[in-house]
Amino acid sequence: MLMDEKVFQQFEEFIHSRSVAIIGESASSEFYWMRSFRNFGFPGKIYPVNPKYDEADGMKFYKSLRDIPGPIDYAILRIPAHIVPSVVDECIARGVKCATIFASGFSELGTEEGRRLEAQVAEKIRSSKMRAFGPNCMGLTCPETRFAFRPDFTPNPGPVGFVSQSGGKAIDTYLALTEAGVGCSKAFSYGNECDITSYELVEYLHRDPKTRVIGMYVEGAKHGTRLRAALAAAAAEKPVVVWKAGTTDAGARAAASHSAALAGATQIWDGLLKQTEVAVAHCFEDLVDGMVSFVRCPRPRGSRVALVAISGGAGVAATDVLASNGFSLPRLDRKTVDALASIVEAVPEGLVVPCGTVSTSLATSLIVRYLSASSLPKM
Repeated sequence: MLMDEKVFQQFEEFIHSRSVAIIGESASSEFYWMRSFRNFGFPGKIYPVNPKYDEADGMKFYKSLRDIPGPIDYAILRIPAHIVPSVVDECIARGVKCATIFASGFSELGTEEGRRLEAQVAEKIRSSKMRAFGPNCMGLTCPETRFAFRPDFTPNPGPVGFVSQSGGKAIDTYLALTEAGVGCSKAFSYGNECDITSYELVEYLHRDPKTRVIGMYVEGAKHGTRLRAALAAAAAEKPVVVWKAGTTDAGARAAASHSAALAGATQIWDGLLKQTEVAVAHCFEDLVDGMVSFVRCPRPRGSRVALVAISGGAGVAATDVLASNGFSLPRLDRKTVDALASIVEAVPEGLVVPCGTVSTSLATSLIVRYLSASSLPKM
């Protein structure tokens, strides 16, 4: 399912915001959000808002959104939960396009008051033109526009788009991709889904021309049918790797307390992900290895695979994984082996993924690049 053009353009506008108001920024967090944008090289206007400060860390502070002189494209709400509804009203009045509700203390608490407060915020947003991530999330990072939610991020534009229910996992994944030398197009942390949903973010990355590979960390879904449809449509055109957490009873309880997620029965999620034909990760390493592998290797055009391994043991292990997942590894004749031996040392970097760099537990998304006929001597 492709995102509607109007909604896609709405996302494009706030992703390319030229001004951001940081509401509730303070020394108690060492001016976390200000440092995030400044360290990342955000070229637009940064408006810290806190009535306790006139100036701090070399920046002018504003008493409220009403005092900010220019347009405000984006707002980050780092404030106590109970004042979020009134600040959302101010954001709407100022024409803010999107907000990250960083604040926690909503439905993830499992309390009637937390659910009531979140429902109140959701209703205000739905009746306006503004969109919002959260509550209880990090929101948006986009290296291309220098929009960041972590001070130690480095701009690393690339082809991976990442969707995460967890802010921490969004941070970990961005840092891991950077360390692996693979760039990120956008990283989204959506939290409790009171407005922007997981399926919308998958739909957006499906349409996004700068995203070639999609990764996702999910604990549970409020819109399971729409998410299934979005994943299936995206996976038909782009590689998609999904790590579903909260698969045990204890994990499901933890997910509910973390992001108000309805984790659901493991069998249901297994069936859902199987229907979508995404690559299923079972841990963080699987998730990162899968995304990196898809970036560095093309999607196979069939089931026939030629495998080049760094050692005999690695070759045997990889052969087992490939064979058990429907790939065909033909026995090569001596003439072919001799021809390969004459060129294998000269294979360009990136042509073959060394087995040791791919987690063999990520069986369904293990990618081996075909040795094309044009790369081999004519027989």
